[in-house]
Amino acid sequence: ISNAATPTLTGSINTPTDAWDLTVSGAYAYVASDDLGFYIINVSNLSVPTRMSSLSAACALEVAVSGNYAYIAMWETGLRIINISNASTPTVTSTYDTPGISYGIFLSGAYAYVADWNAGLCIFNVSDVAVPTRTGIFDTTGLADSVVVSGAYAYVVDRTLGLQVINISDAANPMLAPP
Repeated sequence: ISNAATPTLTGSINTPTDAWDLTVSGAYAYVASDDLGFYIINVSNLSVPTRMSSLSAACALEVAVSGNYAYIAMWETGLRIINISNASTPTVTSTYDTPGISYGIFLSGAYAYVADWNAGLCIFNVSDVAVPTRTGIFDTTGLADSVVVSGAYAYVVDRTLGLQVINISDAANPMLAPP
């Protein structure tokens, strides 16, 4: 994209199933790939990206990375935290089954925010990655699909209600921000 008027393909690599989401951190791209899981791809040589490893993760929809951990929104199985300190052998650190269907995830500080479809916004304290704890939940009453956090607010895309702005200054008691 060095010339925005004429972007060019530098390199590519296929995943066996649909790739839903990715994030890049350092020399690696972390890919959530539908039915077969989670892939770590070395992108240090952009013209020849190389698959380092994969981890079976049925219906991985979205991934976020912080430090040595990848956090995955896992459709019907909730939140999964993966130790990625060794890119060749990622391991599952913990899982937390959410009440809904986990579509989106966003990390901010010690918290993971999960857009959990029919359950709304689930807030997890992940300061101890081995034992994530659900701190709060806010039912958007529709279908929460995606979440982004900025400051004391979570912005949740709800497929039936549009944008929901939720005050998360008290993680245990999230509430709809006043208009």
